[in-house]
Amino acid sequence: MSRLILLIIICMSFSVKADKEAPSKPFIATQDTALESYYFKMIPEYSYYENGALIVEKEAWGKAYRLNYDGSNTELWSVSGWYAREVYLAGKDAQNLVRLGDWPRGHELKETDLAVAFYDSGRLIKSYSTKDLIKNKNSIDLTVSHYRWLESHEFNLSRSRFTLTTLGGTTYRFSVSTGDIVE
Repeated sequence: MSRLILLIIICMSFSVKADKEAPSKPFIATQDTALESYYFKMIPEYSYYENGALIVEKEAWGKAYRLNYDGSNTELWSVSGWYAREVYLAGKDAQNLVRLGDWPRGHELKETDLAVAFYDSGRLIKSYSTKDLIKNKNSIDLTVSHYRWLESHEFNLSRSRFTLTTLGGTTYRFSVSTGDIVE
């Protein structure tokens, strides 16, 4: 009996960082100005497995709209081929979009792991990988199948700035309209 209790205590002392990606779901991000309201509709891909093969029936897409005073919508621009769980609209007539990357898989920083991307009217203007932004590979938090690099982020609509702070304590401030690091 005492061996069983000892085994339980030993097992409980190990820290296991389990994780599971949240399922992709449709959502809407908004931007309100003094005179206009805008929204961005994000739709994940529709896919399923058949005989062990992934079948993508419809790719992910997003569309930006202006909500008109009569209740109708005017489509402004669109994107396709990617899905993000977090986006922010900015700029005159919601022409700019900031996209945060999803959970990066694996345990190494890679050029293909998106950290943040900036768009103008649906066109990619600049993107940064986690490898671009993380200078010390020991400043990431590993889980079973992913790694975490982002401590916090803040979107300042009035200044058109997007700020990221890494787990290592590095802060980046980006211009939303150009994607450039400004501070």
